[in-house]
Amino acid sequence: MKVLNIKTHLLNTSCGKLISDSTRILDSIQLIIVSLETGEGIKGIGYTYTLRGGEGVKAIIEEPMVDGDINDYAEK
Repeated sequence: MKVLNIKTHLLNTSCGKLISDSTRILDSIQLIIVSLETGEGIKGIGYTYTLRGGEGVKAIIEEPMVDGDINDYAEK
């Protein structure tokens, strides 16, 4: 199954209130939204979130697969 198209979007969004842990106080989170389409016409969309580092997650998702075959990365 060949992946023909992957689109990613990185959104910074307010939490509406401050979130804190032992080392930081945050007022926003980052959402990474991904849509893809395969050669068989299958389309999908998904998302994940992170407190920081969304740019790195987005870059990993956008990294081209060696041969574009999604089956090499699927659970068996």
